[in-house]
Amino acid sequence: VSTQSTWVTLLPWWLREYIFNWDSCLKNWLVPDIVAGLSVGFMVIPQGMSYANLAGLPAIWGLYGAFVPNIIYAWFGSSRQLAVGPVAVTSLLLGSGLQDVFGDFPTSPNNPTAKQAQLQVNFNKAAIQVAFIAGSHVLCVDTLSLI
Repeated sequence: VSTQSTWVTLLPWWLREYIFNWDSCLKNWLVPDIVAGLSVGFMVIPQGMSYANLAGLPAIWGLYGAFVPNIIYAWFGSSRQLAVGPVAVTSLLLGSGLQDVFGDFPTSPNNPTAKQAQLQVNFNKAAIQVAFIAGSHVLCVDTLSLI
């Protein structure tokens, strides 16, 4: 087994296509992929920030929630037409659920007052815990082939 074939199998299928079929991919896929990436990027920035505010989290968390899934899906995903990232319903459910738990909602997640700083820290920690639990459930369902 050659070293080249070993590292090539670790690459996602689309990157192998770009490397080994550069001429055909350049005109058929590269320009449309760049346009699609830019349009998704321009849309997902304000959308991610808004969804974070709906959930009562700082705007930067919305940017992470918008870009990280796309980057991970680019490596492991198999569909070229699937959009991944935060959605309004999830953000609203998370925000209202955490508000029920804490009894208060951060008024300004990006610039909390000294009085609300600890509430914002607790809110952020709880959001991480909810995301971890939800992700663990999805992983277990997929691993056990329950769907």
